[in-house]
Amino acid sequence: MKHTSLLILSFASLTLAGCGTFNGLQKDFVNMKNKLGETKEVWSAKNENRQQVAQQAEVGEYQGDVIPVNEVCPPVNIAPVLASMTEFKNMESPSPSTEISNISLESADATCYIEGEFLNMRVDLNFKSTLGPKARIKADDRPFFAYPYFIAVNDGVGNELAKEIFAASISFDADQDSILLVETIRQRLPLDVTGVVPDYNVSIGFQLTEDQLFYNTSRFNN
Repeated sequence: MKHTSLLILSFASLTLAGCGTFNGLQKDFVNMKNKLGETKEVWSAKNENRQQVAQQAEVGEYQGDVIPVNEVCPPVNIAPVLASMTEFKNMESPSPSTEISNISLESADATCYIEGEFLNMRVDLNFKSTLGPKARIKADDRPFFAYPYFIAVNDGVGNELAKEIFAASISFDADQDSILLVETIRQRLPLDVTGVVPDYNVSIGFQLTEDQLFYNTSRFNN
């Protein structure tokens, strides 16, 4: 019997660190690519205690200098045309009978808290992936896919401050044709000079090829 499974991952982090003032933020983002490369180690090694603090703050147990502020979480935007990725045997001539797989970003749930001069943001991404008729050659095949998606932080006027590419990795068992996946992204965003959260916006979507983007656009136009 075919069935749906749920996978939960919590490992990806996007850290925007630097000086504590908004005026210095643009310069900090110039070197963001190198800093982003260290994000997993920064969170798992250098900030183990901070992660525990964050968990306590979310349930109201922490009595230190962490201030929960879910009401000022930056908006998280998912453009409909970038919210799914479909693979076909021939991307130049896509059809339901030649579909390999599909993944869609169903929702993104954000929680936030302020710690010192930074806003810590947690975003839980909910994906759903399904297999098409061309996903398997043999009935007992176990298809594996890594779907690239991006997290971008923009300022209040739409300028991109930082962008990082992640991958939603999914492995199907022989009796599976649908999987639900939850991934957690953590971001650390500097406050402005007055201690206020700037007008950040977070954009999320799949990193599509030209053919995949054309396919998604065509679906929305029809």
